[in-house]
Amino acid sequence: MKFFVALVDAGSVTGAARVLGVEHTTVARRIDALEASLELRLFDRFPRAWSLTAEGSNLVEAARGVEDQVLAFARTSSAAAALEGGVRISGPPLLLSQIVIPGMKETLARLDGIELEFIGEARAASLTRREADIALRLERPSEASLTAKLLATFGFGLYALPHYLGRATLDLVRVKGVVCAETRKLWLVIHDDVRHARRVRAVADELTALFALAFPQTSAGGA
Repeated sequence: MKFFVALVDAGSVTGAARVLGVEHTTVARRIDALEASLELRLFDRFPRAWSLTAEGSNLVEAARGVEDQVLAFARTSSAAAALEGGVRISGPPLLLSQIVIPGMKETLARLDGIELEFIGEARAASLTRREADIALRLERPSEASLTAKLLATFGFGLYALPHYLGRATLDLVRVKGVVCAETRKLWLVIHDDVRHARRVRAVADELTALFALAFPQTSAGGA
């Protein structure tokens, strides 16, 4: 069913294959098999895109419902796992590379059995579709199924290359006397179905501790 929904959303076999992480021939083969089992033609094949037939359009809502139930089952079963396995963390690339990944090295030693996967991307990963277990977001989510915790509040300043300020250092230097009132909040976001999973909870606690040290002025709080 996920191949059908992915193709509906992507509009092309190539796009669906990219989302699912498989070859485009696999997507086409799965759709052919689904059509054969239903004895219905779900898509019209065109050179640049596949278009839903009337019969296919009638099945989209039901297909999404089935996929949502399968994903919910997978999330719930994942939450029952022991303190081992993989945990995927999604967040802004610069934040992951400069703060999270260097700061989580000791975590891997303490949490033996947990494997961390970092997904650096500007878009918000879908926790409902299990694209990640934990998301670091600069916007508080509005979905009722997501729990958000404030990790940090970032301030801004004006920096200059040292030769503009007559200094020999190679690092950027903050310009004194320039005040910027703008701030951004960073949220740790977890889906309700997995927030009690031991491995996810352990990694979330480590992230909370990491940002508490990096930004001690922040008063972290729950949703």
